[in-house]
Amino acid sequence: MKYILLILSIFLFSCSSHVEKNIEPVTQIKKVSERDREFARQLFIDASMMDLENKFAEAILDYQEALRLDPSAGIYYALGKDFLRLSKLSQALANTKMAVELEPTNVEYLTLLGTIYSFSRNVDSAEVVFGKIVNLDSTDVNARFNLAQLNEAKSPLKSLELYKEILSITGPEWNVLLKMA
Repeated sequence: MKYILLILSIFLFSCSSHVEKNIEPVTQIKKVSERDREFARQLFIDASMMDLENKFAEAILDYQEALRLDPSAGIYYALGKDFLRLSKLSQALANTKMAVELEPTNVEYLTLLGTIYSFSRNVDSAEVVFGKIVNLDSTDVNARFNLAQLNEAKSPLKSLELYKEILSITGPEWNVLLKMA
């Protein structure tokens, strides 16, 4: 009888409705070790040297490996530039967007993004990006010039106004004067 009670009690306790879960929140934040960061830095330098030799495809491979080890806006930007040089606009756009997402006020990254939008004939997006650059740095003549060129077809008066602003910043500039003529 003792055995039956023992088995019955074990059975009852094992069938209880209270289930204890041993679940701990998992946070997977990849901590970049100093060794990985140093290796990524060396890969970035090697890829930059390949860029100087116009070996863009090889450089992209090193940039991608560096990005895997230590994701940073600078590496995304370098990838965007190299993909643009190889006329791979979708990859250039994706990488440059990531660089801008990580550093939204970096004028150099924004300029590349605007250029990619211009090359892909996405004029509205290019205007927004170059407008943001002008808002960040009102003395950026290149952004104003790009913005003026983008506006020539659909709003020539706005374009003319932008060219006048450029002349007020730089003084007489042949490229601008020819555009105004």
